[in-house]
Amino acid sequence: MADNDNDNPIPLPGVTGVEPDSTSTPPEDEGQFRPETASEAGSKALEEALRVGFIIVRVIIAALIVVFLFSGYYQVESGQQAVVLRFGKAIRSGASKSSPIDLKEAGGHFAWPAGVDEVAKVPMAEIHSARSTVGMYQKSADKTFTGETAEEEVDVMTEFLDPKRDGFLFTRDASIIHVGATLRYKIQKADDYLFRYHNVAMVATNILDNALVHAASQFRAKELVFFNTGEDSVSQGKRQDFRDTVQRLVEQRAADYEMGIQVNDLIIDTIEAPKQVEEAFKEFNKASFRRSEMERLANIDAQNIRTGAEKDAFRIRAEAQVEASRIESSVKADENALEKILPLYQANPGLFMQQQLLQTLQRLMENEQVEIWFVPARNDGTPRQLRLLLNPEPRKAKKKEIKQHQGGLHQESSPGGPPMRP
Repeated sequence: MADNDNDNPIPLPGVTGVEPDSTSTPPEDEGQFRPETASEAGSKALEEALRVGFIIVRVIIAALIVVFLFSGYYQVESGQQAVVLRFGKAIRSGASKSSPIDLKEAGGHFAWPAGVDEVAKVPMAEIHSARSTVGMYQKSADKTFTGETAEEEVDVMTEFLDPKRDGFLFTRDASIIHVGATLRYKIQKADDYLFRYHNVAMVATNILDNALVHAASQFRAKELVFFNTGEDSVSQGKRQDFRDTVQRLVEQRAADYEMGIQVNDLIIDTIEAPKQVEEAFKEFNKASFRRSEMERLANIDAQNIRTGAEKDAFRIRAEAQVEASRIESSVKADENALEKILPLYQANPGLFMQQQLLQTLQRLMENEQVEIWFVPARNDGTPRQLRLLLNPEPRKAKKKEIKQHQGGLHQESSPGGPPMRP
């Protein structure tokens, strides 16, 4: 047995270059089935596993490449603009550094994946707000007024105003008022909004505070503070002017600072006097309102008097012109009449005078409104002095004077007395 084993050695799998012994068993025919050894099966399984693994790796790599490439796709919604930052710097529309920044409008766009490009989207249609911080007193123990509901805040009343805690504004007449305002704005230029300031909202609050301080110095306290005390309502109607002034200053500062925003609205929701002197403000405003009302009524009366005087002056001038025209016409008529009778007078002056006297007496006798008095001669022959008061100013005689006058007439009714009416 041992000799047979030595004469027919078993060939090792995978070992080549060793020729089998001539005395070994001859190989079987190629077409005859030979069972597969364990080593061959393992080799085939390993080969198949490596092949499948390489396919899976290729698929994963291809998928990663596709995902990597399409990860740069982004969508800009309506009302937005986007700026692409490549390695932290904004991409411009041209090669020059002075070229404007390339702003992406609404729609789909591509950029390099994260790490290379970064997309910053700016909400252009969104309304932003900034609340003033300098004009209001403290509303709660741990924070200043922020515009929340009154139920959530409690006024912190102290005997004196504390400048470290309470905000206030100085007016033109050196008074103190409290003003609360809210600025609403939209983004107008995305590039200025993104790159000029780190916190645009804080800058907007600062320019609003500065505008309030500047505008308050141009108005008096009584022109801004409004009190409604039931029957009395005191307001000078300057609040709209104050609001317009503040908005104009805010718009001017925003344009000067190139903030890239557009003011949409400015709300002045609170203008009031300090709580410590509110009653004094009310009394002062009431007195000012009453004075203004009296001045208004006095101006109305003065206007009415002026209008009446102008009407009277116009009427007097018109009457004077009419009277002047009448007198002028009368003088011209008398002139024409004198020119006609002048030759008659020059021919016989005595006769002409007698004729004129008779005509005048005839007209007097025919006039019923003319009173005729007969003056009798004195007994001693001396002439009488006749004194007549023509067109006397009428006056109301008293009863005693009337009786005395009637008694005197009866006593002087004898001859030689005063003239008697026929």
